[in-house]
Amino acid sequence: VHPAGTVVDPTRLMPITETMVVLDARRTEEVAYVEAIAPRRGPAIVMLSDLDRPQGWKVLADLRTRLGQQVYLLPEILAERFQLHHTPSFIRTVPGHIEVREVFLEEEPA
Repeated sequence: VHPAGTVVDPTRLMPITETMVVLDARRTEEVAYVEAIAPRRGPAIVMLSDLDRPQGWKVLADLRTRLGQQVYLLPEILAERFQLHHTPSFIRTVPGHIEVREVFLEEEPA
């Protein structure tokens, strides 16, 4: 508890020790990209900004198996708070701030 008016750095109080990885599960190139970089990125919390809703549970199960870890749906409040407009995105804390990096991947051919 801090007195009113105290400036607090949340990245020092509660640092996120894992990178949050946000991807759109409907885009196969994003899933492949996240899968390919998994060995170098270290521990991560994988969140989906969107998925094929009719196949939702199957998609989640397949991604859990493919990525070898739990996969979550991205709460809308996080997308708004971090101003996410593109995926894949990577969110991590560094001393003094939160870093959000959106990666451009080529469009999948139609």
